[in-house]
Amino acid sequence: LEDGPTWHMNKQYTPTMGGIMFIAGLVGALCACLPAIWAAADLRPVLIFALSLIFGLIGMVDDYTKIKKKQNQGLTPLQKLLLQIAAAALFVTVLRSMGYITGHVYIPFVNVLWQVSWFLYLPCAIFVIVGAVNAVNLTDGIDGLATGVTMPVMVFFVAAALIWSRFGVGVLSAAAFGGLCAFL
Repeated sequence: LEDGPTWHMNKQYTPTMGGIMFIAGLVGALCACLPAIWAAADLRPVLIFALSLIFGLIGMVDDYTKIKKKQNQGLTPLQKLLLQIAAAALFVTVLRSMGYITGHVYIPFVNVLWQVSWFLYLPCAIFVIVGAVNAVNLTDGIDGLATGVTMPVMVFFVAAALIWSRFGVGVLSAAAFGGLCAFL
């Protein structure tokens, strides 16, 4: 944006829609582990990919609008926020309807399992998902910064997937990590 640092203006001709390459990498990873996903009858990796794809499409529409308008403003913040909330709500609702999540919140170290009503759980889950996406989106203004903060998260997801035997989630996280490394 024009109100950013002056040294940042030299990026105005940087190609846009680079997220397509990350989504392509995730498609490849998902295709590679699809037989294992079907064998395990665990659709979580497919659902996680679908959410990534939807958020990627929101970003693509935003970038395409910038290109079409020939200015540095695409979707309005309210449009992006509403699309993100709808995507997160759909994701959480599908996870719940398939039995992958419940209204239980586990508090580690004190070993407490807390039952939360769906009417409280849903908005909290949406807030966490949309908040995390926008935290990365806002960090993405400077080259490599979003990558630098996302790589450790992907390593954690790979480790957690290995511990909990979630092969597909681990492969997607490893693919995202590889894409981030290639970006850097």
